[in-house]
Amino acid sequence: MSFHETFWVTVGAAAPVIALAGVVPFIDSLPLGDRAHTAGPAGNTPGARAYRLSSRLYTIAFINLMLQVAALFIALRSLADGHDAVPTVVAQITEPLGLLLLVVTGAMAIQLRSLRHQASETRQEQPRS
Repeated sequence: MSFHETFWVTVGAAAPVIALAGVVPFIDSLPLGDRAHTAGPAGNTPGARAYRLSSRLYTIAFINLMLQVAALFIALRSLADGHDAVPTVVAQITEPLGLLLLVVTGAMAIQLRSLRHQASETRQEQPRS
């Protein structure tokens, strides 16, 4: 089996870029007080939905960050050792999966912003006692 140096250089360059792009939805996922607005019998208020979505978004974004850390580690290990640390198929799956998770978390972040906006409008409309 031959060493795929150029392949691992590419993986080593892509992983930090994907991880950096994944930080934006990761930061968006932080609850920001969504939990305080979960009133209602079914918890179906915009605030409650925002809290649940932010939890899922946080989990998916964290998994993607960890995948990219693993991909970078494997690429650097392969380059340092001068041989493939794992079969290249591992990175061929991990990196496109990371891009797919970026699309998913990006869409979730957009939905989360909308829910938070709805929740803030709902809070403003409620009469103060």
